Amino acid sequence: MSVNSVSNWLPVQATLLEWLRITRSLRELELSIEDDESSGSQYGDTLWGTPSRGALVALRWRWREVGENIVAIENPMNIASNVVLLDEVGRALPPTKRILHLNNAVFRLRWQSPVLAGARRRRQRLAA
Repeated sequence: MSVNSVSNWLPVQATLLEWLRITRSLRELELSIEDDESSGSQYGDTLWGTPSRGALVALRWRWREVGENIVAIENPMNIASNVVLLDEVGRALPPTKRILHLNNAVFRLRWQSPVLAGARRRRQRLAA
């Protein structure tokens, strides 16, 4: 599944206050891991989500191993989500403001540990 495919899911509207509550419930749903044979590092994408208003609110982004036991968001400006964030009068935030809130949500998640654990398991399987 491509990173941007989440943007095609059923949109879920949330005020910024609701978004803060939603982000506390996000859990890892999917992890993909690939090997970069030229550098010996790993990369992939991860999907985090939670139910809200009868639908799944999700975030997906690509990550890359940048050092031993260090992973980072590959492109902080390319975090896909089906959430439509609303300002205080109910208008959708412009993309430039929306991406800041998506980045803040990812920053608060403990996503690196599951990615590193998955990468470690993959290396062990490939070495066996």
